[in-house]
Amino acid sequence: MLALVVFTASIQVGAQGRSPLLDKVVRSVKKQRPLWYFIPGVCTCPALVSNQLSYAMGGWHLGGVASKRHVSLYVSTVPSAEEAAEWMEDLSRRKVVAGWRRDRYMLGDESYEWSSDDGYSYIYFRKGSVVVEVSGQKRDVKLFAEYTAKQMPAG
Repeated sequence: MLALVVFTASIQVGAQGRSPLLDKVVRSVKKQRPLWYFIPGVCTCPALVSNQLSYAMGGWHLGGVASKRHVSLYVSTVPSAEEAAEWMEDLSRRKVVAGWRRDRYMLGDESYEWSSDDGYSYIYFRKGSVVVEVSGQKRDVKLFAEYTAKQMPAG
């Protein structure tokens, strides 16, 4: 007789996949900026937020995949708005290295823009229990962060 025993541990795993939010952003960008080409992504990197329940990510390239102009988007869903706020508070206290600056940004419930002297930028923002990272050239990051925030439920 063959018996199969399965042991499970109680650990949180950040599942990756498409999300309704990411799908809305993709549709919005396609409608407003049809020259931006979306590619869904899979991240083998550490989780953006260590206790995230799920994440979705991808990137846009202007005109096609060979374009040097691109924007990446990472959407992280965490267990609660309080935990998302704690993560943002930690982000606000991280050391800023030479060549970069961190500024408050007006988006969502809370946000920060990290920008480098060479024009590369990250915007981190949260709305409720969703934390978003947008990266790329500053002007594109601001535009895509706005597209993303507009697709998020009011909070």
